[in-house]
Amino acid sequence: MSLERLRAAYENHAVWQKIGDLEQQLKDAPDRDTDSSEDAYDLIVLMVSHLGERGANYSPLISQNVLQQVDTQVSQVTAQVTNWISSKNDTHLQQALTQVSAVLDLLRSWPPAKDRYLKGSISAAEHFQGQADDALDALSERVAGADEVVRTVASSIKESQTEIEKALAGLALFVEQQREAAQEQVDRIDRTLNGLQDTFITAEQERSEKFAKAQDEHAANAKLAAIDQQEDGEKYIARLGELEAQAKKLVDAVGLTGTATEYGRYASDEKAAADRWRLGAVAGFAASFLMFVVTLLFEDFSNGTSWQLVIVRLGGALALLGFGLYSARESAQHRRQERDAKAKQLDLAALDPFLANLPESERHTIKAAAARRLFSDGGPSTSSAPECGQDLDSNETIQLLRAFLTKQGQ
Repeated sequence: MSLERLRAAYENHAVWQKIGDLEQQLKDAPDRDTDSSEDAYDLIVLMVSHLGERGANYSPLISQNVLQQVDTQVSQVTAQVTNWISSKNDTHLQQALTQVSAVLDLLRSWPPAKDRYLKGSISAAEHFQGQADDALDALSERVAGADEVVRTVASSIKESQTEIEKALAGLALFVEQQREAAQEQVDRIDRTLNGLQDTFITAEQERSEKFAKAQDEHAANAKLAAIDQQEDGEKYIARLGELEAQAKKLVDAVGLTGTATEYGRYASDEKAAADRWRLGAVAGFAASFLMFVVTLLFEDFSNGTSWQLVIVRLGGALALLGFGLYSARESAQHRRQERDAKAKQLDLAALDPFLANLPESERHTIKAAAARRLFSDGGPSTSSAPECGQDLDSNETIQLLRAFLTKQGQ
């Protein structure tokens, strides 16, 4: 190992990094509580300082084994110091003194770290290098003497060259024979590969034809399946159209039935109201008549009956008569509403049975005419004579239905 590599191994040893870390830990350490711990701390600091100085001054006389021993002891000291810092127990400082003493003992055996010793070591190394150069010169002289021996050997080699050339000629013949045999093998392999290529091409063509045929069959089957699905879809659409038409008819029937039912309920309510007002009118007329008769027949005007009392009674009779007239009028109006609602109920209830077998367009025409008659034109309620109006509207509706049925039959 050269001097440069020795220096690099010395300066890059791991022990110097550990010493630096230990020095930083001691700087950040807490205060010591006792004299013994203070002494131990100072001794550790002394060891670290001395090792740092030795690390800065390279000495080729300190071997790697010695540095490894110091590394082991310093690691143990660092562990004790770390435990002391974390637990603040001075016992760890006392335990570290054993490794510190071992390190100091090793340091005493090291050579002094002064420049004159280092220069002496370097001079010794340079002297050794000079001796090595002298030995190289002597070796060169010996090599020059060996040249004659080499020439002698060369002449003997020339003599042997003829025999070697003969041997090479035989070897060349053997190589040529082997080359011809190899060429035969190459030709045989080419013929085999050509046969395999022809077989592969034929198989590939057959596979392509089968694949194309299968693809055509699959396309035809897919087309037939698409046609079948389209036909099924059209059937389903037609069926859905029929169901939609049936649903519309059902909705129309339910709507007409519900409307007719509501008109029937309204007619029943109007009938009950007309009956109540009729009873009120009868009661008003009867009470007015009785009061008028009692006043005229049972009062004795010759005995000085008070005219004021007679006027009051006649006024009460007139008031009861007015109530009776008002009740009769209200009863007539409710009766007219009853007839109107009943007529609409009957028209709506009879409309669907007449339209069941007619075409869709004619059904819509008749329904539109009936709707205008029942709702837009006011229906039977607009007639001045309810009963006659009802008969006329019903007759018109029946005549319109008969005309459509006659046209349908033709």
